[in-house]
Amino acid sequence: MASLLERLKGSGLPALVVFLPSFLWLALTCASLQAALLPLFLAGRRKEYYLASRAIFSVLHRPLVYLFEYSGSKIILHGNDVNKEVLSKFGHDQSIILVNHRGDLDWLVGLMVLDAGGGLGSCKAMVKRELLMVPFFGFVWWAADFVCLRRNWASDAKTLEESYKSQHAYRENQVPYSLTVFPEGTRLTQKKLEESQEFAKSRGLSVFKHVLCPRTKGLWSAVNGLRLDSIFDATVAPMGAAGNILTLAQAQPFELHIYIERMEPASVPKEEEVLSKWLYGRWAKKEKRLESFLAKGKLALDGEAASAGVPLKVRSSAAGTTLGAVIWWLLCTLGFVRWCLRNGRYGLLGFSSVGFLLLVVAMGAAVHAVHFTKSSHGNGAK
Repeated sequence: MASLLERLKGSGLPALVVFLPSFLWLALTCASLQAALLPLFLAGRRKEYYLASRAIFSVLHRPLVYLFEYSGSKIILHGNDVNKEVLSKFGHDQSIILVNHRGDLDWLVGLMVLDAGGGLGSCKAMVKRELLMVPFFGFVWWAADFVCLRRNWASDAKTLEESYKSQHAYRENQVPYSLTVFPEGTRLTQKKLEESQEFAKSRGLSVFKHVLCPRTKGLWSAVNGLRLDSIFDATVAPMGAAGNILTLAQAQPFELHIYIERMEPASVPKEEEVLSKWLYGRWAKKEKRLESFLAKGKLALDGEAASAGVPLKVRSSAAGTTLGAVIWWLLCTLGFVRWCLRNGRYGLLGFSSVGFLLLVVAMGAAVHAVHFTKSSHGNGAK
């Protein structure tokens, strides 16, 4: 019986037939609730708006976090006193999170770590503007104050300035704000690695084998524009085959280790040239951590106490939210079908069914366009 269930999960059918439609219905519901909150913001009720948006964001993203449990995946957290220095502050402070960009699941691992500490709703990120085209999610991310960039400094400077003013309002209203920044600007691929190495050689910089050259401009802008309590440096180290949302939905387990170090904002330089050298030095440490991990299975550097790692567990609220989404979708669907049949609205029923299928296709196309298509960005450092 167990093996039959595993084969069924591995086929992806439960995710396709149950998880996907219920998740899309949840996304539509959350986007509608988020739109209904906008009058709060316009009326100047910032704190109430932020707290309600935080709750909506958490509900919408918990089913994605649940995919780690569904697939039997493992996320191992490393660091110095991770419970005190990381989980108690991660998602609760006004903070920046610096991350190397290894693959398609880095962002989802970040959500899980935030959720593990109870701070999922604080998530913000610097993302490419194309993400706003993802149905429902794009609107929720925009409303939750994600920083959507065109990757052109001339046009992005004003966007960043406005986003920092928003963070100041979060701080004044005592609502946590955690901004994730990927200084490499793109996911690691062999082509991007080769381009990055050529750039490093041309500038007389250290040549990396496991990370790309980081860009300074976005981080320099953030450390000067935000009012921060903490800066976290996270080194992501996948083990084994790379995973993505589709492999998780097919119950293919994925293992990833992440080393997180907390720093005081005052320890980070604010002058652009000095910060550039500092950031490159942080990336050199990531390179050494990844070399150690590949050779010895340890993310600790020489002289650091080796951490056995803390396996992160998916919180029960993720499974509960996923189950609630399925029940909500079934109740709405069955109620609508029953009403159409009782009132002879067969055309409406057929039109709605086709419309929902087209929505599923549109969602898949949008996700593929902005998530699985490799970015052309990331050549060199600025």
